[in-house]
Amino acid sequence: NGKKQEKQLAIANSVSVSDERIKVYHTDLGGVSNARNIGINKAKGDWICFVDADDKLNPRHLEIFAKETALGVDFIEGGFTQIDINGKRSIHKIKRKMFDLDKCLGTSKYIECSDSLGNAPWHALFRTDFLRRNHMKFDVRFSMNEDRIFKQKVFLCARRMLFIPMTGYVYLASAGSAMSRWHATIEESWKVFLDLKDEIKRKSGIAESLISAQRVQMQYYLVWQYVWNMFKSGCPLSFFQKYMKIREYMSNSEFQRSCRLHDWSKDKLYYRLYHLCIQIHSPFGVSLLFLFQHKIKQLLNRVKNRMK
Repeated sequence: NGKKQEKQLAIANSVSVSDERIKVYHTDLGGVSNARNIGINKAKGDWICFVDADDKLNPRHLEIFAKETALGVDFIEGGFTQIDINGKRSIHKIKRKMFDLDKCLGTSKYIECSDSLGNAPWHALFRTDFLRRNHMKFDVRFSMNEDRIFKQKVFLCARRMLFIPMTGYVYLASAGSAMSRWHATIEESWKVFLDLKDEIKRKSGIAESLISAQRVQMQYYLVWQYVWNMFKSGCPLSFFQKYMKIREYMSNSEFQRSCRLHDWSKDKLYYRLYHLCIQIHSPFGVSLLFLFQHKIKQLLNRVKNRMK
C-alpha cells in the first residue's frame, strides 16, 4: 500500500507541474474526511467532485455531470459501477428525477427523497458555494458513517437536487477498506447519523411517537454492527471484555424489544443464529458466533489472495 500511495503521489505531483489548474496539497493530518475538507476549502471551481484514491473514472464522467449543472440544483447524484473484491461487476443505475425539496417539506415525499440518497459522496457533484454557505464539512471524529452523515447534512440544507441514471464512476471494493477495520467511534457515529434521519422525519411530518418507535426497532441491527466491529482487526478489547460488552447490549430493554419486533425468519442463517443466542440469553454464544465468523472470513480472504 505504501508503494502504491507513493506512486499515486508522484503521478499527481508530475501532473500538477504540467497543468497549472491542478493543485496538490499535503497535510500532516490523516484520514479521508480531513483530505476532503481541505478540498472543499481550496477548491476554485463552481462544483466539487470527490474521488477516492483506489477508484476509477471513465473519461466522460465529469462531462456527464457538467451537462446537468445549469438546472439550478445544489447537488447531483448519479449511478455508478461497482467491482467487488472478486472482480464481479455490478451496475447501480437510478432513475432520472428532479426534486424541489422546499415543496416536499411536511409530506412523505421529503423522507422518500432522503431514502433515495446513496451513502457515498463520490458519485455526486456538489455546488461549491452551497457547501461553503452551509458550512458543510466531513466529521473528522469518525472513520465510519462519515459519508452517510455528510450526505444527510447536505440533504437537510438543499433546496433542489437531481438524480441522473449513470455517470462514469467505478467503485473498486477493497479487502483492506474501512469496512474491514475496527472503528473506535462507531456507536457515536451511528447516533449522529440517526439523529439527522430523525430530523428529516420531523420535516416530513412524521409523528414523534413513530420516530421514537422506529429508533427502537433499529436496535437489533445496531447491536449487530457494534458487535461485528469489536471482532474486526485492530480492536484492543480482550475476548472477556467483548463478552462483557455484549452482555451489556443484550440486557438493554430497547434492544430486547427490537428483537421481539423483528421478523427473523426472512434473514440469512448467521442472523438467525444471532437471534437464537439472544433467545437463550447467551452473550457467550454471541461472542463465539462473531469470533467464528471473522475467523472464517479471514481464512477465505487468505485463500482468495493466494489464488490470485
